Parts: sequence; C-alpha cells; structure tokens
Amino acid sequence: MEDIILTGPKHSGKTTVGKELAALTDAPFFDLDDLVETAAKKSVRELYGESPALFCRHESGALLAFLETQHGVLAAGGGIIDNAAAVNLLRRASGATAIICIDVPVQCAWHRIASRTLPVFLQAASLEESREKHRVLHENRMERYRRLARFTVSGKNKTAREIAQAIADLLHIKSG
Repeated sequence: MEDIILTGPKHSGKTTVGKELAALTDAPFFDLDDLVETAAKKSVRELYGESPALFCRHESGALLAFLETQHGVLAAGGGIIDNAAAVNLLRRASGATAIICIDVPVQCAWHRIASRTLPVFLQAASLEESREKHRVLHENRMERYRRLARFTVSGKNKTAREIAQAIADLLHIKSG
C-alpha cells in the first residue's frame, strides 16, 4: 500500500478520518502536528507563537522525516498548504504517495473550531469578524488543497468511517 497523506483545512476531520483509515487498512497512523511536537519538544501553538517561519521549518522537517522513514497514513496540519517548502515536498512525493483532500463545508469546519479556543490567526474584535476571517481562509485553502490532491473526498454529512471507506475504495485498498 502506498502512503496516504490526508489534507484539508483546519477541522476537516483529517486526524479522525486518518485513524479510521489506518484501522481499515492495517496501516500505522501518524499526525504531522504530533511529529512536529515530538521533534521540537514544543507544542505547535508555542512554535507558531514564537514565529510562523519557525513553525514552518519544523513542519517541513517533520514531513520530510515521515516521507523518508515512515510508512502509513499521515494527517497533515490544516495550514500546511501555506508552507511553501512542505507543499514542494508533497508535490515531489505525489507520485508515490496518495494525497487526499477532505472537503467539508465552511460552516461545518467553523462549528468545530468555534467550539474550542480560537487559534490566534482567527481571533478578531468580534465573533462575526472571526467567522468571516475563517470563511475567507477556508475557501482559499480548499481551492489550493483540491489542486494539490490526487482525490478530493466530500466529508459533508458523512461519518469518519464512511469517509475512510470512500478513500480506501478510491485507492482500491482492501480493508484489513
């Protein structure tokens, strides 16, 4: 089985779907944010708070390490599409790696985000301004994720298990 990298905007379900897909295919699961935190010995929020460029370097390094040494299902971070070095790595790997975009409606992603502490980059003077900031970011990223991916799978009104099964079917992977 080829490696599978799940992409999509923040809170599109990459980690949850990734775990389901790994279970379906008997493949190991990795979360890129966890790999970054392990290597950096700092949280993703700490790294980003220190410097977005510093975070991007760690993210690219963790992605490269995965591509060179690990095999399985990887859930990428929601903002990886804004990391030029990481996107270049994904493009170079796309022949041997299935890059899948999980597409969820902006309202669904917002509902998931708004139920937690808003990340710094979405904070604004009002909740409505934060929602609009998220909408613009989500739509912009979705378009670029679709162009990068081999396949785009809709997550609208589907469980993580259903999305994982749809991905396995697209890639002609027999369930383990």
